[in-house]
Amino acid sequence: MDVFSDILDLVKFQGCLYFTTCFTNTWGVEVPAFKKVARFHYIEEGECWVSVDGADPVQLLPGDFIIIPNGSMHLLRNHPSSKVYPLTEVLEDGSFDETGRLTYSNASSLKTPQPATRLICGHLEFDDGYDHPLFAQLPPFILIKGKEAKNFSWFDQALKMMTLETNTKRPGHDAIEKRLSEILFLHAIRVWIETSGGPKGFAAAVLNPQIGRSLSAMHNKPERKWTVESMAHQAGMSRTVFSCRFSEIMGLTPMQYLTQWRVLKAQRLLTENNVSVEWVAAKVGYESVAAFSRVFKRHTGKGPGAHRKAAKEIEVAA
Repeated sequence: MDVFSDILDLVKFQGCLYFTTCFTNTWGVEVPAFKKVARFHYIEEGECWVSVDGADPVQLLPGDFIIIPNGSMHLLRNHPSSKVYPLTEVLEDGSFDETGRLTYSNASSLKTPQPATRLICGHLEFDDGYDHPLFAQLPPFILIKGKEAKNFSWFDQALKMMTLETNTKRPGHDAIEKRLSEILFLHAIRVWIETSGGPKGFAAAVLNPQIGRSLSAMHNKPERKWTVESMAHQAGMSRTVFSCRFSEIMGLTPMQYLTQWRVLKAQRLLTENNVSVEWVAAKVGYESVAAFSRVFKRHTGKGPGAHRKAAKEIEVAA
């Protein structure tokens, strides 16, 4: 499995398309911040302005797609000066048609009706407690203009399929929409990497031919008795050059990242498998359960047993 897929499999993204909208005349919506959620909006018809976490507003036109990777608060409105209302209030005051589309307007009595703006809005949830550097290093938002989407045929086709599924609601649309939202998230990261003028942080490390080889080896075999020397060997670099280059790109030393990844893997193994702590410790590279427990608690705040118990309680409550 490649490194990006390994990370996304670990955090268990769950695509969930939640509603389509038709905003008319003057309107504005404040979407609150949510942890462990990536939100997206696709402009099917009309136009709108979006401001992410207080930044300057950006205009969106038909065919444009924006994703807010880390669930930041953002404003959607027909004009940068339009008044905004909390999302909960918009949902209460709006109406839903037979297909589930939300219709809403702040001012329905304007003398000159304004064109409608139709959006497809969705989010992707992922498990709490899995803080990988990739997500912290993503930008506040990724905007893919309609013209850019056409340059990536797979992305353009995915957007068209999502529009078709949400508008027709044919049998099985829930499952298709769920998977499409996950695919769109992955494609958006790809487009960002390929068009951002050079990614930084973890994405840059994965794409670096030498550092990327070492990361791939660590991800594939976290249980191996890794040293900085053996990591450098995978990269085809000297120990000193590898260590300096890795830290420069990642902001972490090689051993710090390895430990972080092992703990993340252990969290998933503890919550999804009825196996002993000893087995999990060995699976992520620790011969001593005591040493594994110390490292695990230092990074998560709980011991392995307490983590498993808390995860089961959350599952039962859900």
